[in-house]
Amino acid sequence: MPSDHRNQMINTSTINYIHKLSTKCLPPRLVPAEDLDHHPLTRIKNKRNESKLYIATLNTRTLRTPESLSELEESSKDLKWDILGICELRRTGEYIEEHQDFVLFNKRDIEGQGGVGFIVKKYLKEHIIEFIGINDRTPILDIILPSFKKTWTIIQVYAPTEQPDELKHESLHNDLSQAIIMNPEPNILPSETRKAILSKKLDKAPGPDKITNELLRGTVKELVPISTEIFNGILRSGQVPEQWETSHIVLIHKKG
Repeated sequence: MPSDHRNQMINTSTINYIHKLSTKCLPPRLVPAEDLDHHPLTRIKNKRNESKLYIATLNTRTLRTPESLSELEESSKDLKWDILGICELRRTGEYIEEHQDFVLFNKRDIEGQGGVGFIVKKYLKEHIIEFIGINDRTPILDIILPSFKKTWTIIQVYAPTEQPDELKHESLHNDLSQAIIMNPEPNILPSETRKAILSKKLDKAPGPDKITNELLRGTVKELVPISTEIFNGILRSGQVPEQWETSHIVLIHKKG
């Protein structure tokens, strides 16, 4: 083999090896020189696991222009995420934008910095119930997640730094309280009460009330509506009956 052709093959192989090595070692995101990434992102595999959902938050500094949005989309292609809570979009208004691969919600009323929202992968579009923008710091996403029957409420919070006065911090706490009030604890369903009763093991000693699991299971039809109403009342009031905090403990001697 001529020496020139052999040298060319060696150079080509070396370049391919270096390119493969540098691509493999490329970090998920760039950090300043001589600085460690203490929270490295994980690259996503080609096959998506439908039983898992990846929710993340990100301060973008700005998504005001189409170019900055395209840059974010390109840089996050190989990363695991399904729902992104975004801070500092710096886009004015409250609206929903539908893009090729995701749905964007933006909320900002005041000019300047700030603004919050969500970016949701397109395959979750039909699961979205609604977006709620309480203000420039607190948006809400109500969504029915795949593999879950109940509605999930995701609250994104853009907290102020230590510099702002106490008024802004107090305002944030009030916004969070409002978000929680708007999304109270969901009610217990009769089907859940029925399942809990029927899952009780038999041949177990009763508590101080002398009610056995056999009795509970034998009267499940009558108990379900009454018990469900009681359980939901406890959830709303936050008061647990004192009898439920009482139990009998019997010490049994073990030989040896």
